[in-house]
Amino acid sequence: LITFLFVSSVAVVCGENVLGLFPIGVKSHFEVFDSLMKELARRGHNVVVVSPFPRGEPLQNYTSVDVRPFKQTMVNAVSFDIVKPSILEVMNFMMSEVETNGKLLTSSVVQNLLSKNTTFGVVFIEMFNEDVCLLLAKKFQAPVIGFASSYPTPWTLTPFAATQNPSYIPNFFSGLTSHMSFYDRLWNTFLLVFYNVLYKHGLSPRSLEVFERHLGPSEWTVEDAGRNISLYLVNSHFT
Repeated sequence: LITFLFVSSVAVVCGENVLGLFPIGVKSHFEVFDSLMKELARRGHNVVVVSPFPRGEPLQNYTSVDVRPFKQTMVNAVSFDIVKPSILEVMNFMMSEVETNGKLLTSSVVQNLLSKNTTFGVVFIEMFNEDVCLLLAKKFQAPVIGFASSYPTPWTLTPFAATQNPSYIPNFFSGLTSHMSFYDRLWNTFLLVFYNVLYKHGLSPRSLEVFERHLGPSEWTVEDAGRNISLYLVNSHFT
């Protein structure tokens, strides 16, 4: 009995291989994701993080995969004006992000991950406009966990049937608060519909086209891959 109690009290940790795909070049976004990645490494998991912000100091069980040659980085370079961007600014940024993520697929760092046939127990990706990375994540045949560094964009909520009522939930791109006038609600509704349509008929098919251009036919559509995300972590919520 004493032996059984002793053995039961010993915590056995089996480290898992964890992949983090966070290619967006915005430092404030990455800091949110990296906090979790570092903690997973400290707890004994083998963590590989693909980002344009490699670690300056080594951390046990943590491997940085530097993609700075392919991604422009922004550190202390964003004004408060970006909190309420114009529709054109959002469209241009989103489309350019799809293209730069496509270039990432042909990089030696990503090709090495694919050629080594490394198995991962779980893959983390940013849920913003990283559908190219979502399709890449599915190639590792591991559960995918989405991660938003702030309030989620409207199209990332759709696969989870999450509430997006524009009468009291401000759109990510609106710059509004929950205290909206009637005009604000109309504008908020327009933005919700517009960006969901933009995603479905613009960003989503473009991401699939870019992915297949670099890595060949995909087994998944973007929509199917999105519906198969196991968990969605958000850093903010309207409640």
